[in-house]
Amino acid sequence: MACFRQGRGYNIRFVYPLDARLRCPIGIHLLRRSFQTDCGHRYCEDCIKQLKIGDQFKCPLDNRELSPQQIHEDVACNSEILKLQCFCTNKNLGCEWTGQLSVLEDHYQDCLGICPNEGCNVKMPKRNLGGHMIEECQFKKEPTSTMEVSGPQVARIDEEVTMSETTYDDGIFFWKIKNFGRQLEDAVAGRNLFINSPYFYVGRNGYKVCVRVYLNGDGMGEGTHLSLFFVVMRGDYDALLPWPFQQKVSFKLIDQSGNQQHIVESFQPDPQSPSFQRPTSKMNVASGCPLFVPKPILHGARGGYIKDETVFIKITVDTNGLPIY
Repeated sequence: MACFRQGRGYNIRFVYPLDARLRCPIGIHLLRRSFQTDCGHRYCEDCIKQLKIGDQFKCPLDNRELSPQQIHEDVACNSEILKLQCFCTNKNLGCEWTGQLSVLEDHYQDCLGICPNEGCNVKMPKRNLGGHMIEECQFKKEPTSTMEVSGPQVARIDEEVTMSETTYDDGIFFWKIKNFGRQLEDAVAGRNLFINSPYFYVGRNGYKVCVRVYLNGDGMGEGTHLSLFFVVMRGDYDALLPWPFQQKVSFKLIDQSGNQQHIVESFQPDPQSPSFQRPTSKMNVASGCPLFVPKPILHGARGGYIKDETVFIKITVDTNGLPIY
């Protein structure tokens, strides 16, 4: 199951006009994880955190001062919101899906995507797009054996690299993404929607995995966030490993300014999800955080996340409980 970073409101088109009471008065968009004050006003979780002054909160609609005990998660409202009928964010690509907001993220696994390889405009379900782009597309680019992302192509490691070129880590991997601005332009223009990291093994006899980033966002984060996903791949040691994959995964976007304002997101894999079963093809469906970091924060003046057109992402996979041979 994808983890959902609680950003400010949903930026999604809905089938029917929204009731004004379901909109956040700060974020304007539909409430995301609604909290209600004792004075009767609702705010998104992230928005209400901005109202804190010292140990108190101040409601901007009536200037009432509130203690933390006077603010409660609105379970009924959140349930109502998740039942709203919405359009797919890929409607402009021809996707005609409509359904409840609660299942939108599941829909994205089968939603339409366009192959970003230059010269190929084929549309197909996103779950098949990665394999098509790398293996089947007649316009596919030749694989590289670099350990850094240094061009607009999707980075991957040649299957024929030597063992010394293959990375074995005890659950920690640093990914350096170069030429960030140019690659973001490619993503916005639709020339290259995502980048795969080099693959790495979680330990010498562990799971083979990689990370996928959508610089212009994907799914709920399309156009507004940087989206980050984890991919379980078919590896050499799968027969020795427990399945489904159940190790906690953490992403950390490194603040290069020295202020230690790193952005961290973690998720626990859903053992029922096909993303974490033993792979039967080259790679499973990606799963992770479509709302990993909002673009204004990523590019903001206070942040040091992009320096010299380079971004660093640290991936940590919990290795507790894995067999040792």
